Amino acid sequence: MISALKFYAWTLRGVKQSITLAKKLNADMLILDGKIPREIATALGLRVVGSLALIHNCIEKRDSEPNTHRDYKEDEVKTDMD
Repeated sequence: MISALKFYAWTLRGVKQSITLAKKLNADMLILDGKIPREIATALGLRVVGSLALIHNCIEKRDSEPNTHRDYKEDEVKTDMD
């Protein structure tokens, strides 16, 4: 079983790698949820958004553009196996 401290250290390592990669790739945006990692990424000049804000914005965009999406029934979807 992983201790809480080891899990926290493992999580921070992943956040550090995400920030480093975003800087290296000149990413348009980085998705981070933790307050401190977001502050660090912002201080490094990255545009940061939280996952809930991203989902909310996608839903708003979808709902504001009529007729751009549709619910498909399983039998309407064609596959390569047909």
